[in-house]
Amino acid sequence: MTAPNSTTYNNAITAASIIGNALGIAPSTIYGQFVAENGAGLTGTGAQNNNFANLSPGGQIASYSSPQAFANAYISTIANNFPNAINSGSNVNNFVAALENGTNGVQYQTGSWGTYANNIANGAAGYSNQNGQSTSNGQNSQTTNAAPTVWGKITGTNGQTFTEYLKSQAKNGGFIIVGLILLVFALMTTYNKVSQE
Repeated sequence: MTAPNSTTYNNAITAASIIGNALGIAPSTIYGQFVAENGAGLTGTGAQNNNFANLSPGGQIASYSSPQAFANAYISTIANNFPNAINSGSNVNNFVAALENGTNGVQYQTGSWGTYANNIANGAAGYSNQNGQSTSNGQNSQTTNAAPTVWGKITGTNGQTFTEYLKSQAKNGGFIIVGLILLVFALMTTYNKVSQE
């Protein structure tokens, strides 16, 4: 699986957070849609132009100057064409059903809806907000501190070293996460010393 570069990933997370908060949809679900539209590495043409959902007004994939500009266009698209998606929370199936049954028969995409829902749910598992919180599966998930995503970041899937990760968590108010990581590290170190004696 290809990991997105850190700038693209951070822009996608920013956009997902803005959209999720505005529409009452879990940011992880929105991020999952970005992955469904652009692949796990967010390498699609749209993602490279801050268009993580491949919005295509006039039939061509649009380019946006910032995650905020994209988020505004996406919010407008959902509100005008797929209002039943609003307040779908973390329920991927409700979100996808709303995209399948938009106003005046509009559909968000033309492929298999079951596959699209699975791709969104799988992509949602890769979401991690700026506090290091992630979702477990995207289907009906709550936002939790899931260790695999946190450790994945530490090992470099978004380009951060362990020290950079700890600094970013502390800077963004993630003191509990930093404290837990340091506690686990201290316990592991102590266990290793005791087991070697």
